[in-house]
Parts: sequence; structure tokens; C-alpha cells
Amino acid sequence: MYTGVSLGFNIGGVIGSGLVSVIATSLVAATGNTLAPAGYLLVAAVVGLAVVSTMPETSTSDLSADQPVAAGQRT
Repeated sequence: MYTGVSLGFNIGGVIGSGLVSVIATSLVAATGNTLAPAGYLLVAAVVGLAVVSTMPETSTSDLSADQPVAAGQRT
């Protein structure tokens, strides 16, 4: 299970971080403004903030109750 999660995480990291330089170079070439990548960073930050603000708060929840029990294991 963890191998699949790590594979997806790392592939997303490679694709996401690999495209940043291409996008930044394209933005500077298209606009002629060297501050254009800052706008890209701002948009990414706003998207991240929107995602985090919609996540439920779990600090007061008992997360141990949500743990799955493995087959053959006693509770």
C-alpha cells in the first residue's frame, strides 16, 4: 500500500517541479517581464490556501478510532 502512495507522490513531485522552469521561462518570454513567474507563484499559493481552508479540522477528533484493524488482529 505504501509503495503505491510513494510512487504517486514522487511522480507528482517530478512532474510538478519539472514543469515549473518551463512555465516560468514561457511566462517571461511571453510577457517580457521577469516578474511574471511571481504571478504564477501567487496563483499556486492561492490554490493551496483554498484547498487547506476547505479541509476539516481534526485537532479535537479521536483519530485512533479511524485506524483499520488488520486481518487476524485482535482489537
